[in-house]
Amino acid sequence: MQMPVGESLIEKLREIDGSKDRIRLDGLSPPERETSLTVADTKKLLRAAQIEIVKSKLRETGRSWMPYKEFVSVCGEASSDPDLGSKIAKMLDDSANVIVLGDSVCIRPDQENQKPLCFYQSSIGGSQV
Repeated sequence: MQMPVGESLIEKLREIDGSKDRIRLDGLSPPERETSLTVADTKKLLRAAQIEIVKSKLRETGRSWMPYKEFVSVCGEASSDPDLGSKIAKMLDDSANVIVLGDSVCIRPDQENQKPLCFYQSSIGGSQV
């Protein structure tokens, strides 16, 4: 077989022009990374949902104060495990969504700042105010 030279070489190269049939990779973007939730992220979302459910139930009572035992019971109703009620109650107290004072819980601290706390000393037993 004889190697083409000169003009026949250029014609041969034009016939072979591989760019017509090639896939151009320079225009492709890299595949998007799959985002997935970790177990820890899922647990955080579940806790946040449970806390929102409890806050909603507490608002539905229409009360400002309630006994701690009743508060823990409401917290336990929001999860499949009633023993989790005390943990949810602690999270609400730590995040200042409620204020635990002894055996009573101020379930609407955002509304209580308008009235002196000493006004509620008589209601610490858990009666509705």
